[in-house]
Amino acid sequence: MELSRYLVVVQLIDTRPSRLSELVPRLQDQLTQLSKTPIEKVFRSATADLFGYFIKTNMKAVQISAALQSPGPAYGGTLDRRSLPFLNGDDTLFILEVGNDFIAGQDFARPMTWLQRNS
Repeated sequence: MELSRYLVVVQLIDTRPSRLSELVPRLQDQLTQLSKTPIEKVFRSATADLFGYFIKTNMKAVQISAALQSPGPAYGGTLDRRSLPFLNGDDTLFILEVGNDFIAGQDFARPMTWLQRNS
C-alpha cells in the first residue's frame, strides 16, 4: 500500500465562532482518521477562514474530498452526529499531493519537520 502526502486546504465562508468551535475539531478528527500518520497543521489565516493540514494516506484526492464532505462509515466515521457532513456547499477544499522536493522558511519549521519525517 503506497502512501502519499497531501496538503488539505479548507476555506470557510461562515466563520462564526460557534461554527468554528464545532467544525474545526470534527475536521481534525476526520483528517486523523484518514491519515496513516499524525496530521500536521501547516497554517491558519488570522481570520480563521483559511487553513491547511498535511496528511499521509493511501487515498486519492477525490476520496479525501468525499470523506470530508460526507464523513461516515465508508471513510472510517461512525453513524453518530460527528459523521454528518459538516462542510457546507459554500466552503471550499483544495487538496494537493506533496512531492519530494520542498523548502520551507523558519516560520514553517514544524510543517517542514513533518514533511521530512513523512518522506
